[in-house]
Amino acid sequence: MTSSQILTTMAFLQDSQIFNIDLFKILQYILKSKLSYKLRGFSQKYSNEAQKPSNTQTFLNSMKKNYKEESPAQGVRPETESDHSDGPSQINILFSFISNLVEDLDDGRVVITHSNDFSGSSIKFILLNPTNHFKDLVKECHSIIVAGGTMEPVDEFKKRLFISSGATTERIHHFSCGHIIPESNILPIVLHRGPSGKLLDFSFSLRDLKETYEEILRILSNLVTIIPGGIVVFFPSYHYETKVHAFLSKSSTWNNLVAKKKKLYREPKNSDAVEEVLKAYSNSVQNSDGAILFSVVGGKMSEGINFSDDMGRCVLMIGLPFSNSKSPELKEKMEYLNRTEGSNAGNSYYENSCMKAVNQSIGRAIRHGNDYATIILADHRYSRGNIHELLPGWIRDKVWNSDKFGPVVPRIRQFFKSKSV
Repeated sequence: MTSSQILTTMAFLQDSQIFNIDLFKILQYILKSKLSYKLRGFSQKYSNEAQKPSNTQTFLNSMKKNYKEESPAQGVRPETESDHSDGPSQINILFSFISNLVEDLDDGRVVITHSNDFSGSSIKFILLNPTNHFKDLVKECHSIIVAGGTMEPVDEFKKRLFISSGATTERIHHFSCGHIIPESNILPIVLHRGPSGKLLDFSFSLRDLKETYEEILRILSNLVTIIPGGIVVFFPSYHYETKVHAFLSKSSTWNNLVAKKKKLYREPKNSDAVEEVLKAYSNSVQNSDGAILFSVVGGKMSEGINFSDDMGRCVLMIGLPFSNSKSPELKEKMEYLNRTEGSNAGNSYYENSCMKAVNQSIGRAIRHGNDYATIILADHRYSRGNIHELLPGWIRDKVWNSDKFGPVVPRIRQFFKSKSV
C-alpha cells in the first residue's frame, strides 16, 4: 500500500526534527571538501572489483542470460532492473535536496511517499512556481531565447515563465516554423468509433471494459493488413499497456492473424534493454511485412527516438494520457494555480500537460521532408475544441474527424498506395 503527504519546507523540517541542524554548514562542507567527487570515485573503484559468484549465483546468471537471449524474439519485456552506473552521484541528489530546503520559498513543497516496499518510498522537493528563479533573468537580460522542437501548447509557457516574471507581452516574440513535409505526406485521423461502432472513450472509468479491449484488437486487426512497415502504438501508461497485452495474448484473432502478420515488440522498463528491443524491431520491419511496437507516452521511446520511414508508418495513440487526478502532487499544483491565477487555471494546466506528452509522442514518426505516415488518435475526445486546439499546428489544421470506422480503411489504403507509385 502506498500513501503520500505534502508539506511546506518548514513543516517538513519540524516534523523530521532537523530544524535545529545547521544545513548551511553541511552544504558548505560538501562543497568545499568535494565530497561528491570522492564518494563517486570510491564507489566506482570498488564496484568494478569482481566478486567470485557462488554456485547458486552462477546458475541464476546462466538462466538470466538465456532469458535475455529469448526475450527480443518473443517480444517480451525484460524485468525492471536498477542501473546507477550512469546516473548522478547520490550525494549530489541529497545536496540538491538540502539546498532547496534552505531556500526561503513559499512555493516549495516536500512530497513524502510511504510504501510497504521500501524501494517504492521517496522524498521529493517540488517547486509550484518557477517564476522566482526566472525573474532575475527576465529583468537583467537583454534577450532570452527558448528554443525547442516540440513546445506546443506555448500559451501556458509564455504566461507562467515570462509574463509572471515581469515581462510585457511586447517583449515576447513567438517564432514557429511550419513542418518541412508537404500536406500530402501526412494523414492525421481522430477516430471516434471502432470497427464495431463502439464509441472510443479511454477515460479511466471505461478503458478497462472488455468491450474496450476488444475494440483495440479489432482496430489493430484492420491496420496490420493495410499499413506497411512499422506501427507504433502509444498507451497512456505501462500499467495499461500490460493489461491490454495480457488480453490480446489470449485472443485467437491476435495469435492467428495480427501476430503472424506483424511481430510484436514491447517497450522495456529497463533502459538498458531499449537499444536491444529497437534493434530487433528494426530488423523485423526491414526483413518482413513489418512489426508492431507497444510504447508508453512519457516513456523511454516517446522522446529522443526517431521512428522515421518504415520504422513508423503509423502512430496509433490509445486514449488521452491524463495524469492521475488523485495524485497529491498534481492536486497541490492545480490547487495552487486555481488560487493564484483563477478557478480554471488548474484544469488548463492538466490538459496542457497531457497534450504536450501527446505531441512529443506523435512527433516521433515524421523526421524528414520525404517522410510520410498516418497518425491515428483513437478517442472521440480529441475532437473537442479545447483538446483539438492543443495539437501542433502542422497536424491541427489537417485532422480528419471520422465518426465511423468504415471509411478509415480505404482512406488509409489509398494514402499508402499513393506513396508507392
